[in-house]
Amino acid sequence: QTKINNNNNNEMNRDGSGLENLTKPADNDGFPSWSPDGTKIAFHSQRLNNFDIVVVSANGSSMTKLSDGPSRDFYADWFPDGARLTYTSQRDGNAEVYKMDGDGTDARNLTRHPADDYYGRVSPDGRRIVFTSDRDGNNEIYVMRSDGTGHTNLSLDDGNDAYPDWSPDGDWIVFTSDRSGSS
Repeated sequence: QTKINNNNNNEMNRDGSGLENLTKPADNDGFPSWSPDGTKIAFHSQRLNNFDIVVVSANGSSMTKLSDGPSRDFYADWFPDGARLTYTSQRDGNAEVYKMDGDGTDARNLTRHPADDYYGRVSPDGRRIVFTSDRDGNNEIYVMRSDGTGHTNLSLDDGNDAYPDWSPDGDWIVFTSDRSGSS
């Protein structure tokens, strides 16, 4: 059966039946992201008075905390190979887009900018990451290579644009905007 996931890290059938809490006891768990092979779900959790990136098996049987520290880590997203994730971290004093291996090792800051850069989403081919940044005075959509080079502003607008995501073919980017007066 096809499953969908909501922000409370619950799982249910597409028709709404079979609701199951995968992260009990939940403590401010949110923004789930399925691994490409469907076996794991990454999300952020505030279990120890801090936001960390956590991975749970798709059936909820095992849970592993990937990030650990005094920082706030959130908004995880998988690379297509399932071996790495992007996430947002405030460990450098402001929000930055990071990349780490799927076991929590080799964490690297990809954006390295004094502005807030957050909500990185990996392209379907794994070569680019789209993210939100306020480096131009308001939230705008940027894209970079997956190694953190080549930051390019895509939205070039005076409005607030945020929370981008790729189309399955990688040709389009959707995002939230207040250009028309509301989000």
